Amino acid sequence: MKKKIIMIGLISFVLLLAACQKDNQTESNDHTNQSDQTTSDEMESGEETDEAGNNSSPDTGDMEDTSDEEEADDQSNDSDKESQDASNVKEENFSSEQEAIDAVGDYETVEQTNTDLGYGMKALTEGAAGHEYVSWNEGKWLFVIDFPLDSQYAIDEYEDGTDMAKSIVEYLERHMLPPPEQRGVVKISGFKDSAETTIRWQKGKTVYEINHQANDPMETLEIAVDYESNN
Repeated sequence: MKKKIIMIGLISFVLLLAACQKDNQTESNDHTNQSDQTTSDEMESGEETDEAGNNSSPDTGDMEDTSDEEEADDQSNDSDKESQDASNVKEENFSSEQEAIDAVGDYETVEQTNTDLGYGMKALTEGAAGHEYVSWNEGKWLFVIDFPLDSQYAIDEYEDGTDMAKSIVEYLERHMLPPPEQRGVVKISGFKDSAETTIRWQKGKTVYEINHQANDPMETLEIAVDYESNN
């Protein structure tokens, strides 16, 4: 009887020990799984933070490089424009100042006027053989516009010669042409098949000339204005 009791007690002890070992193993597995899950969550969180950081924090170095490149391009474009404007201006030297003055040619003082161009400027407007001529003086400059009376032959930018003359006067209120010492002449053709602007002015023994074929004479005037500001 005593042996039986001992055997039962021994069996119970073995079963209890086995149960405790199983519980410990289960608890260890749960702890391991929880640790792995935490590590995985941290990694995912780190990736999201990195992605967010990349999106919200652009590389300022690249932006600065781009800004520098754009500034360099602008400076290069300005330099190219100045070079192009200078190349459009021709110089011719004469042995005397009077020869240079005479070489400007076609200069006159407009004494009779019949057209108000605004800003105190008065012009003479005449029509002959399909042409409208508008001429006026501004300082030492003479301006002469040759515009077709028939609009089908005219450039599209202006209604007539008077409209073009008023636009030129308004432009020169804000911009300055090179000041001639004695004479300067601007001749403009408003015919679409032969649209052209020629600017000639004298300084000392030198005559400067710009000849530009463009529908809008403002493009040629702008070349002269830029040349004056850069010299």
